Amino acid sequence: MIDGAPLVRGRRRGARRRRCIAAALLPLGLAIGAPSGAQQVERRGVSPRNLPRPGYEPHVTRIGNATARVEVDISALDDSNVFATSRKPVNDVIVVTRPRANLDWSSNAATLHGEAYAAVFKHVDVTQEDMASFGGALAGALRVSRQQTITSSLRFDRVRESRTDPESRRNLNQPPRKIDALAGEVGYAVKGANVALALAGGYQSYNYLDPLESDRNMRLYRGSATFELRPNAPLSFFFQGYVARRDFVRAVDFSGVDRDATTIGALLGLSHGGSGLVQGKIGVGIFRFQPDAPGLPAFTGLAVDGQLTWSPRPRTAVVLTVFRGDVATVRVGATNRIDTDVALRLEQEVRHNLLLEAQLSFSDILYRGPSQRSLTTYAARIEGEYLFSGTMSAFAAGTFTRRDGRLITDRFTRPMVELGLRFRF
Repeated sequence: MIDGAPLVRGRRRGARRRRCIAAALLPLGLAIGAPSGAQQVERRGVSPRNLPRPGYEPHVTRIGNATARVEVDISALDDSNVFATSRKPVNDVIVVTRPRANLDWSSNAATLHGEAYAAVFKHVDVTQEDMASFGGALAGALRVSRQQTITSSLRFDRVRESRTDPESRRNLNQPPRKIDALAGEVGYAVKGANVALALAGGYQSYNYLDPLESDRNMRLYRGSATFELRPNAPLSFFFQGYVARRDFVRAVDFSGVDRDATTIGALLGLSHGGSGLVQGKIGVGIFRFQPDAPGLPAFTGLAVDGQLTWSPRPRTAVVLTVFRGDVATVRVGATNRIDTDVALRLEQEVRHNLLLEAQLSFSDILYRGPSQRSLTTYAARIEGEYLFSGTMSAFAAGTFTRRDGRLITDRFTRPMVELGLRFRF
């Protein structure tokens, strides 16, 4: 559910559900794709999707110093296991509509980014699984001086709990749970010639609208301080200390356990910026989980967090994301939960108007306590997008997910295929 480490991970945990199959459709795009004409661009470390693409530039509306972009995806998704069960899987076709809008504004001293989105899933047969999610965010940065920057962000999301969520109580006779998530953060950074200091403080809240899930409602307060030493730019070393405080709204969960806890930790790592072959940062350290309830044991574990991007060519990006840390749980029989996530993603411009993205991921969830429950998930995903113009494209995606566990209710296999059109206004 919520991790105790403050570094932002390069992917959302919900993405575990997406994985492999439509590779057979890609040769069709290769046969009709236009030859690449802008391979001289040498901006490494940038996603190939965001590099200049003459003749296929996305439509942008300019409003003074601001730019606005609107996109809409309309697709059909074939889900072979709607309820993510190990026996008698239910197949269904889902019509998916995903509108989203982005607004960017900048001046000499400040930048502002805003976004809004929605996602509507309409099932052909299993209509109880119909769902809609929406949300938006604002993020800004103010340059107080050449060395000092103040940042802030605010985000709200209305989402539905995934059937693959390991914390789900899996009542298949009721629709997925609705969740309101609110998050905000403020940061301050000062940079010198060879040293830098960054301070950040954040707040998150999770509100399950179903009273039967009210023991999962929680608030998370976190803060971090990062000291960076750059003896030889763009390579630098950093040390980060952080603290995260979980405050559940109910005094105890439905099993009678006080789940409030504090996690403190430290990471030591390397960071590489600039425009070289490798960019990003990764840190390794320890964390200390300290629950409030006297009956729950404290625990010290290995902490890992980071993301590295390797760009052997300007139109190729290989992204490695890793995380290991403490995550909140209300699972009966578990004192705490340790998550380990590894994902490797390839982003490639195959031809000037054909983009490919593929990802392999591994996730291990260990519930510490009497139950000693463990879940292991393997996933793969591939997606190809063929650009007809800067305003319209077609995409095909295939995903495959498999989760193993000691209990039969923890296991499932879930292939999915999606075909759709993307419009940019």
